[in-house]
Amino acid sequence: MISREDKKKMERFILSRIEDSMRYMIKEHNTNQITITQKPSIAENPATIQILLHNNKTKMTKAKFLNILEQNSKLKTYTANVFYKDNETYMVRLGPKAHTKRDASLKRYNKETRDSIIFLRDIEKIILEQQGKDNMLIYFQPETARLEESLNFYKILTPILDYSHIDQEHYACGFVNSSEEAKAYKIPTLEYLLNTGGIGFKQPEKNKRLLVIKPLDRELAKNNADKRKSKKENQTNKKNLHRLF
Repeated sequence: MISREDKKKMERFILSRIEDSMRYMIKEHNTNQITITQKPSIAENPATIQILLHNNKTKMTKAKFLNILEQNSKLKTYTANVFYKDNETYMVRLGPKAHTKRDASLKRYNKETRDSIIFLRDIEKIILEQQGKDNMLIYFQPETARLEESLNFYKILTPILDYSHIDQEHYACGFVNSSEEAKAYKIPTLEYLLNTGGIGFKQPEKNKRLLVIKPLDRELAKNNADKRKSKKENQTNKKNLHRLF
């Protein structure tokens, strides 16, 4: 369970990113949400945006989330979303289950990719579906022994499940297809990493009221992400080298 202090850290970090953008006025905030409006100098008709801080999967049910989206839409308020990344509440790794499938439906993927596969919670699924082609989810990375506080922007890819190991007679009977896109399993790819600097918002192709958060300095955030991935690759290579001896 995420502690109240950790939720406050998430809130403070995102408030700092909003302030760094110098584009928005903060109307109200708590550990569950931050409501902002565009500054009059930025927009003739300033928009109101509610950023939902997803750090409690028990309180934020699927029904409650859909109701918030509906109410915000009626009030002409935009909604944006940030998830707490702890691999338990959200960004849940498939873990050992992925490796039990290594000779089965996930046989197309190597160990590193299987290690990264996540199982989506309902709200993560809904957001992806409503964003359409904008297949990005944003997570708050708390500080750990290895990682600093940051916003992580993940492009969410869909793995192909391979059922070629199943007897051909099942195909003929229509029980399974030889391959299909996974519904709940996804492969997150780190696109941007933001530890300083401001954020902005983008309207997705599908639901225009559901905004996608973007870093203002995308080049810097992309370089940060590349450094993180390079460091991770080096650590993986070292582990593999140790296994040789």
